Amino acid sequence: ASGLPAGASASFSSATVSPGQSSELRVDFPGDLPDGTYTLTVTGTANSLTETRTYTFEYYNANLAGLAQELPTDGAIGVAQSPSLTWKALPYADKYDVELSTSPSFAAATIVASQSDLAANTYQLPIVLEKGKVYFWRVRAKNECGESTWSDAFSFATLVESCATITAPDLPKTLAANGTPSIEIPINVPAGGTVSDVNIKQVKGFHESFRQLELRLVSPQGTDVLLFKNKCGSLSVSFNLGVDDASTTFPCPPPLSTTQPTKPQGSLAAFNGQAATGNWKLVAKDNEAGSGGIIEAFQLELCAASALNPPFIVNNNTLSLAAGVNSLISNNLLKADDTNNTPPQLTFTLVTVPADARIEINGQPATPGSTFTQADIDNGIVRLYDYGTNPGPYSFRFIVTDGEGGMVSGSFTVQPFGVSTNEAANALRFRLAPNPANETVQLTFGEATPSDTRVSVFNAAGQLVQTRLLAAGQKGLMLDVSALPEGIYMVAVEHEKGRGVRKLVVR
Repeated sequence: ASGLPAGASASFSSATVSPGQSSELRVDFPGDLPDGTYTLTVTGTANSLTETRTYTFEYYNANLAGLAQELPTDGAIGVAQSPSLTWKALPYADKYDVELSTSPSFAAATIVASQSDLAANTYQLPIVLEKGKVYFWRVRAKNECGESTWSDAFSFATLVESCATITAPDLPKTLAANGTPSIEIPINVPAGGTVSDVNIKQVKGFHESFRQLELRLVSPQGTDVLLFKNKCGSLSVSFNLGVDDASTTFPCPPPLSTTQPTKPQGSLAAFNGQAATGNWKLVAKDNEAGSGGIIEAFQLELCAASALNPPFIVNNNTLSLAAGVNSLISNNLLKADDTNNTPPQLTFTLVTVPADARIEINGQPATPGSTFTQADIDNGIVRLYDYGTNPGPYSFRFIVTDGEGGMVSGSFTVQPFGVSTNEAANALRFRLAPNPANETVQLTFGEATPSDTRVSVFNAAGQLVQTRLLAAGQKGLMLDVSALPEGIYMVAVEHEKGRGVRKLVVR
């Protein structure tokens, strides 16, 4: 054999054959060989005769690992209504399939856009998505050797036209009469998109000489806008006013009602396009000594392309439970909150479900796309059933939405008991056959049991439905499952040397 690319090798099962015999040619290629078309020449000789054959082959590397989505990022909010979906290009991928869905189940009825056999690692959505809605997307790579598994489902929420009025805490604050004091009144915005409009809904207070009072609004990025100063002379007045670019006047004396906003000396439009998230500050300054005042109330209105009051995770603690049992997922383990929504309005959506357990919502098995509310968690109707098959930690992913375009994502971890080295060493190994079963199941050990062994069968609710005692020195027994309803069961065996659990499916 000749003509192979660098790094490739050829070998014959037998380099010499007699009439009626055959030889097998094996060609091994290096893992870093570039995709392409190659030729191989095979030459055979017999006495003075020589024959040559040339073979052409196409080489494709089957390694499609490392596929990863890039944009929109998982959990992104305020995403445009016609985004491009992009992912990491793989060196050995020729084409990609991509799907966009309203559910992480990606059931046919939930697919809103899809494309097969894309040559590029980007997909411009051909449709306009709904505002304030959550979507899920995934991608897989393909070449002539096959295709990868689908990537994890990424979630994102499209933009909303959301305005929120936020009240400053820790008021009132005093401007002392001596000196020229300055005070800062912060408002924290925990999350939000790009600012489209800013207004002061209320500034309420009193000053002994209003002309000396200066107010400014400062964004989290440091942009400073003058609201007013040197207004209305030396009036000693109370005030209760709003500030809006749309206004045309600043009356004197200053207003005692916010129904007619005043015009700022600067422009609040300077904040447009900035991120809403972070600390906003009202800065009040007394420019002359001898008189003082007080700021009693401050309310800021922000309008943005994403929810300004999204849900947030309060508790996300690991569930520890004995292998093979079930437990509530209570609100001390998993809890979301929202400043303007109640527990029934906060919806959890399962993005994934664990392979080593089952989640039930009010007694019904959950799948990707299943939903429950914070109120359901509070009322104790969300439960996890551990199969006892995985001694290590496992998890499931979820998102929480508030119906207003707000979203937060998370991952909940489960840790079964009994993962020490001693327990792993003492785990009993046994087989169940057939599995699935509908009549009888043969349970067998690799060797005779050293002592009496208890065999217990539990249903998915963790209830004991069958028990047997196997005498010492035996290697197995037959379990009758004909009377058991269809479903998933756990078979536990235990004797003085250890314990073991396996899943059994009854059909």
